[in-house]
Amino acid sequence: MNVNENDDKLKSGHPDYHVPVLYNEAIEALNIKQDGVYVDCTFGGGGHSKGILEKLNDTGRLIAFDQDIDAQQNLFNDERIIFVPHNFRHLQRFLRLHKYPKVNGVLADLGVSSFQFNEAERGFSTRFEGPLDMRMDRRTTKNASAILMQYDEKELHRQLYLKNLSTINVNEFVDKRVVIKGCGETPIGDYVYMELTKILRPVAKSIMYGEPCSTVPIFKRK
Repeated sequence: MNVNENDDKLKSGHPDYHVPVLYNEAIEALNIKQDGVYVDCTFGGGGHSKGILEKLNDTGRLIAFDQDIDAQQNLFNDERIIFVPHNFRHLQRFLRLHKYPKVNGVLADLGVSSFQFNEAERGFSTRFEGPLDMRMDRRTTKNASAILMQYDEKELHRQLYLKNLSTINVNEFVDKRVVIKGCGETPIGDYVYMELTKILRPVAKSIMYGEPCSTVPIFKRK
């Protein structure tokens, strides 16, 4: 396979996915060997994977992970890539399955993509109305709405603590009783994202900036 043939096979991808930040720096840091084996833990729009494949020869291989089914529409017609439609937490298992006990480099671009933010029905957007979904893997049945409806305060506290990567004090956030058993006409799981954001904004500001919060929202569960 010559270089031009490889280039033709890499002309796919979804235009709504963002261009990777620090793309050149990430590719350079991998110090890619032409015949090496590399892993892209978050395939997404295929931006980083494309950069890796462009530096591999015919014997090089790329194993790409993505649990988001929408990412599959961005796959390249290239026999050098092995796509795994699962979360990269299963990395070691799938590498063993495909007979690659060792790899030359691993890349993970963690977070939510522009595409996911711009799709209202995914529930990630802060600009568009959408359901409280927020599932990266839509094959799973439990979305954000179900979690808010079903988890008790102790489990919700644990989940927020485990996933919190910001400066928000999780203890204080839960202590504000954002989600509790109580009264209210609308169950929290029935809110759409923008409605819930508006209701919770005073609480978030009080936590982040130390501003007083005169009202604390109380929701009921179904």
